[in-house]
Formats: sequence, C-alpha cells, structure tokens
Amino acid sequence: MKHSTTLLVLQITTIVLALASETNTKKGPNMEELKKMQDMMMSGEYDDKMSGFNDLSDIQLDETDICNKLAAHGKCLDHEEVVEVCPKSCKKWEEHLKSKMKSDFVKVDVDGDDLIFFDLVAKTFDYGSGSGSGKSQKEIEFERFEGYLTVVANLGKVCHTDDVENALSNLVSLFNIVPYSLNVVVFPFRHPFLDYDEHETTYDCDEKYHEVLRKYDNDKQFENKLYIMEELKVLNEGKNQKNDKNDKEKKDPSQSQSQIHPVYRYLKAKLKMDELLEDYATFFFISSEGDRIDMLQGSSFGGLRDWVRQLTKNNYGEL
Repeated sequence: MKHSTTLLVLQITTIVLALASETNTKKGPNMEELKKMQDMMMSGEYDDKMSGFNDLSDIQLDETDICNKLAAHGKCLDHEEVVEVCPKSCKKWEEHLKSKMKSDFVKVDVDGDDLIFFDLVAKTFDYGSGSGSGKSQKEIEFERFEGYLTVVANLGKVCHTDDVENALSNLVSLFNIVPYSLNVVVFPFRHPFLDYDEHETTYDCDEKYHEVLRKYDNDKQFENKLYIMEELKVLNEGKNQKNDKNDKEKKDPSQSQSQIHPVYRYLKAKLKMDELLEDYATFFFISSEGDRIDMLQGSSFGGLRDWVRQLTKNNYGEL
C-alpha cells in the first residue's frame, strides 16, 4: 500500500494519535514510530529522512489495539485510508456489525389503538441553567410529527466528542435525502458499559458532550427538523446504568419499569422487543400517518441512509 501524497499519510497518523489520546492510550503498538512520522512530516522532513519508513503498512498496525479501536469508532466508514491501513480489523468489525444487525416492522391500527405515536409527549434536552445553550427545556407534543417521516434514534453519551459529532453529522445528513418531510428525534443516554468517573478525572465529560449537542441544537438549518430530547435513564427493564465499572448491581424489573421513557416503552411494545442493544444504535421509523413503524438495529450510518432511501422509495411498502 503506497500513498500518493505525504498529506494522506499525515492524515492517518493524526487520526490514530488523536484517537489514542482520547482513549487515554499512553502506549501502544508502534506509537513512538507514528509520532516520529507525524513530527517529521509536520516539519517538512518527510521526504529527506523517511525514505525507509514511508509506508504505513511497514508499521504493522492491522489487528493491533490501535486498528481495532479505529474500527470500533467507525473510522473505517469515514476514512478510506483507515481501510487501507487496517483491512483485517475493518473486515472483522463489518462482520461483527452484520451479526448484530436486524430489522422488523409492524402495522399500527391508528383508529383502534388506545395510544399511537402522535399521542406521545417528551421533553427536550436539559443543558442546565446558565449553560448558554440558547434553548430552555420544553415539552414536545408528538402530534407535530404527523404528516412527516420521523426517525427516533438513541445516542450514547461517550466522552469521545468526535464520535458524537460523527453520529449527529450522519443523522442530519438524512435531510439531504428527505429535505422537506423528515424529522429526526434524538434521545441521548448514558452508556451502561462506560466508566464516566474515570474519564471525568481528566476533563468534564458532560460538558464536552453537551458542547456537541448544543452545536446541532442551535443550528438554524435544523430548526423544527432535529430534536435533541431529554436524556434516557435506561433502555431496558431490570438493568441499572453502570457508571462504576465495578458496580454490577441490577434492579428489580418492577422498580426500573418506570425508568423506561414512555416513547421507548411504546416503540418496544409495538415491535415486541424485550431488550434494545445497548452498545449499538437502534433506529425507529414512524410513517407520516403513524400506521407503520420500522426498526433497524446495529446498522452503520451508511446502512441507515440506504434504509431511509428504500423506505421513501417504496412509500413504506414491505422491504
């Protein structure tokens, strides 16, 4: 694998080093070599002094912790050069995603059911007082979504802000496919498998997360189309969000049932889903009349875009 330009090599080394820094990876396979390569390219010394080390494949990154983390953070989808450097890691992650991916749909009797999607109400995200968000928390009545295709997605709270940025960027890219008749409703949630206390010893994870949410929430081009909603406490009955990696306590289902947000309780009940995956996003698609709900779980954002195209093309016909 020979890169045509020094800039391309610089880009991948910068990505790797940035990811290592965010994940508190102080040491790892060939990290010193990567830093050396980046420093030389930044100083313009690459061509003169790196002639024997001008190919990333020489560093043997594939299937190391670095490549595995890049793949797990979705970098194989965003950067072609990552696929070149980490082909096996990217392939394994792609196969892993496919094994988790599933889809389903259900028809809804909007005239006979006691509760339909458009009867639901939820609050927008609470940034806290004095946060400078530009928006105060308010209730959103879902009847405003009638007549539109509505996508409901859960967004894990992670301390790697580039992952949150990437997720929101991909979600709003759906407006390029359906520019006038689409709403995207995002529910952040505290990821049960992440140790937030560990991250917050070095920086304020909440503030970093909120900063990215505010950026999209305040963007006028997404006004009345993108809705950042209140943070979910749990996704599934009988499970407690785990902020401490040593805390494995599980609550009684009868106690945590009330913790499930009404929107997710409704959607899970309609699709007869006992549990949602907690380490992969689940996307729900509600038709403009509320008479059909589709579900896509464990998909890449590329797969999500294809799904939206197919839904709109088929006018909600069976996929």
